[in-house]
Amino acid sequence: MDPWLRSRARRTPDAPALLHDGGIASFAMLDTAAERMARALAARGVTADDRVGLLAGPTPCALQAIHALQYLGATLVPFNPRSPAKEVRALVDIIRPAAVVHDRTTAPLVAQLAPGLTIALDELGAPAAALPSPAFPSSAQLSADAIHSMLFTSGTTGRPKVACLTHANHEASARASAQHLAIDAQDRWLLCMPPCHVGGLAILLRSAIMGFTVVLHERFDPDAVNRAIVDDAVSIVSVVPTMLVRMLDALGTRAYPETLRIVLTGGGPLPPPLVARARAAGVPIVPTYGLTEAASQVATGRPIDPTSATALPGTDLRIRDPDAAGVGEILVRGATVMHGYFEDAVASRAALRQGWLHTGDAGRLDGGALTVVGRRSDLIVSGGENVYPAEVERVLAEHPNVEEAAVYGVPDDEWGECVVAAIVPVAEPFDAEAVRAWSASRLARYKIPRLIRVVTTLPRTASGKLRRAELRSARASAV
Repeated sequence: MDPWLRSRARRTPDAPALLHDGGIASFAMLDTAAERMARALAARGVTADDRVGLLAGPTPCALQAIHALQYLGATLVPFNPRSPAKEVRALVDIIRPAAVVHDRTTAPLVAQLAPGLTIALDELGAPAAALPSPAFPSSAQLSADAIHSMLFTSGTTGRPKVACLTHANHEASARASAQHLAIDAQDRWLLCMPPCHVGGLAILLRSAIMGFTVVLHERFDPDAVNRAIVDDAVSIVSVVPTMLVRMLDALGTRAYPETLRIVLTGGGPLPPPLVARARAAGVPIVPTYGLTEAASQVATGRPIDPTSATALPGTDLRIRDPDAAGVGEILVRGATVMHGYFEDAVASRAALRQGWLHTGDAGRLDGGALTVVGRRSDLIVSGGENVYPAEVERVLAEHPNVEEAAVYGVPDDEWGECVVAAIVPVAEPFDAEAVRAWSASRLARYKIPRLIRVVTTLPRTASGKLRRAELRSARASAV
């Protein structure tokens, strides 16, 4: 196979590939920059089959480096530039990359890692004519089944696993997403998530595969996102629920233009009040459920039917061991499912069985529509009854003085586990007893939180996912 950017540049060289800080780069321009960077990396010793770390924010140079590594046939391993040195060092020890590419902002962090070969993005801008011509893999040598990227799982608990995604995984995801959402070359997809997460990386790769424009923001700023939707004719944006809340707060009484046709929202349950607020504001919200292990999207709504998240073309879903309510573990099968976990045969065998990816997430299927209930590991068993945190969180979020809520279980001598809620209030004073009484008319008795903790913020990963384990630890240490 040919590298995606090179193939795209041959087909639509003058089409806009990247819009950043008021400037536009065509696919041909991006291809030239990526090849120059590939030559510079090769001159520094990077070869095919090397694992190369990328420790950089979402900048044009970082995106070029991602494409350049595919030109070389090397494997991309993106690290989160916001992580502390101790955490990154532990991940470097797991991966053992041949080199780590970094930008100016992460240079102090890289200096603490000492992984061996480090390469600054600023050093990769030499003219192509001044660099040796490496033996780039030919289209016959670049195998679709080779590993394109290795991505760390969210790591909300324990040691993170490393999902190995092939070129074929990413391409299948791009084409299925485009078919499901009717994406074409006229679309402009705003990227304001770091490429160290599969959601951000997928947008970049899909652009090269499908030919649409990426509107790049180096960080999430709700005012800047709202301006880009208006001024830059953004048609698609991907966010997590907390980001959408900030966008709506910044939007106020204004409305988005009709050019905005999809606001993909994933990374956690969507509280009904947020959905109602978004739809009242005319926001074309489209829920999506995805996994690092499946190259991003698995089940997504459609612009014509945003309320029903169904499997993308080529993806099969199954519910394993459903309970009386039809809730069980979500299984996924299809061309987007990962090769396996890096150097972790035990975890790979547990996740990949008889062709199905066992996600560890709980959900139910109703006529092909998927409802995600939460992580099976988050399930609370209280007095022999199953309590899914997401269900309780949705109810709590409807209370007028609850901004955010996170529900989890803690050991209890009488009931096995009791339900606890950490709540960020809208305003003080906060009356926990009133919230419990309010919940009594909306939840079964065993689902009502026995303890409510008032907090100022909820701990989340860089991709916006809730860290329940951190809440449990905080509760335990306070006892």
